[in-house]
Amino acid sequence: MEIKRKILIDNAVLKKKFYCDIEKCKGACCTLEGTLGAPIKDEEIEIIEGILGELSNDIPKRSMEEILRRGFWERSGTNKYINTVGGNECVFVYIEEGLAKCVFQKAHKEGRINFKKPVSCELYPIRITRSGNKEILKYDYLSECNSALARGEKEDTTIIEFVKEAVVREFGEEIYKKIVVGN
Repeated sequence: MEIKRKILIDNAVLKKKFYCDIEKCKGACCTLEGTLGAPIKDEEIEIIEGILGELSNDIPKRSMEEILRRGFWERSGTNKYINTVGGNECVFVYIEEGLAKCVFQKAHKEGRINFKKPVSCELYPIRITRSGNKEILKYDYLSECNSALARGEKEDTTIIEFVKEAVVREFGEEIYKKIVVGN
């Protein structure tokens, strides 16, 4: 049985220019003060549980203490999120040369794990909300990403183009093409 996905897309996702500029924002999306961590799916929780041991040497001590105390994810309502340290940085963040970086990306790049990172992280600045049988792709504006907006203009790259790999990972190549062509 084929289940068709109904996807609604915020016009900003299709039109607004965006290209991450981590040198300027310092990885702010991974260290936001007073917020829940990134949304996480059940299948990602299972994957992370299986690779946590491989990541243990990459995870900062205070984050590992938080993971051991509270786990690496939390529930808020019906949704699940990656835990944070002190309501700020993701428990899977490490700081290198003043930049917030991801232990998943580091281990993936080094070939130690096959998991790149939670798809919600890779999709950022898009957030997916679900309403009934609809999935809504919305642009999540952060003032910390103003440099990404400026760089997006310079690179002439829209949000949907910037996160293409993540959209394909989440929805498939065919849906990505429909989103872009339908634009």
